[in-house]
Amino acid sequence: MTAGSARSHRSKARGALPEEVSVDPNVAVPGRLATHDADLSLRNGHLLLAAQGISFDRPHSRLVDKDVNEIAWFLDDIRQSTTPPELAVIVVPPADPTRPDFQSASSLFGELKAEVVRMNTTDAWAERVSRRITKNREAARGAS
Repeated sequence: MTAGSARSHRSKARGALPEEVSVDPNVAVPGRLATHDADLSLRNGHLLLAAQGISFDRPHSRLVDKDVNEIAWFLDDIRQSTTPPELAVIVVPPADPTRPDFQSASSLFGELKAEVVRMNTTDAWAERVSRRITKNREAARGAS
């Protein structure tokens, strides 16, 4: 994800979230075996969500495969940590969304328990995340 698109997603997500939740770029996220840099994170004292971004709006190449493998490692290692946050991958789809490498990567990310969010649906995604965070916060308050 580019710095500009990370800023754009940060501002979109910020508008939809409760005030106490911060939206931060480039946050170190501990995994089971390593620490990873998330392109985007949501926090409210602890890490709620970590997201990576990838663009398939480029020809398929070894570089795309390398990016997919790096994100898969990020997702798998963080998912196995002691307190994993929600995970997401924000994707810029290719012009042909049936392109095999895009379909394969989307399936892989889903199998690794990450929500795959297409760039053109980030507003709706930010609203869903906001509702989930608010619901979980209210449930935690009710349980105390």
